[in-house]
Amino acid sequence: MRIIPFREFWKSFVELLYCNVCIHCGRLLNESESHLCLHCLSELALIRNNATAKKQIESVFWGRIPVKEVAAYMRFVKGGISQAMLHDLKYHDNKKIGIWMGELFGLELKTDPRFASIDCIIPVPLHPSKMRLRGYNQSEL
Repeated sequence: MRIIPFREFWKSFVELLYCNVCIHCGRLLNESESHLCLHCLSELALIRNNATAKKQIESVFWGRIPVKEVAAYMRFVKGGISQAMLHDLKYHDNKKIGIWMGELFGLELKTDPRFASIDCIIPVPLHPSKMRLRGYNQSEL
């Protein structure tokens, strides 16, 4: 018979009450998963170094402000995993997913030679009324 340390027992008990589930499909997450199960994470519409996507993103800024380089982490798909993630962040006050998404995007940027010399990343400002309503700027996370 194995004696379970109290800390391990307590952690298992809390996880039983507050199950960590995938925010998209609702499956139980294992210890190595965070916010999304591996299946949903693999289905995420990541942009990576897609030249067509880069041109689409750049076109948003044409004639407005000069930009040297643009990047995006994932494509927004209505009803998809990206929508579930963003809605959980923006409307369900899940700040942890914003931090997690930022870490994932940061890892992508670190491997992209176009951004090897950047000094900082600036979040998109949030309208003051949205800031009062939400209480935080999700792009800062």
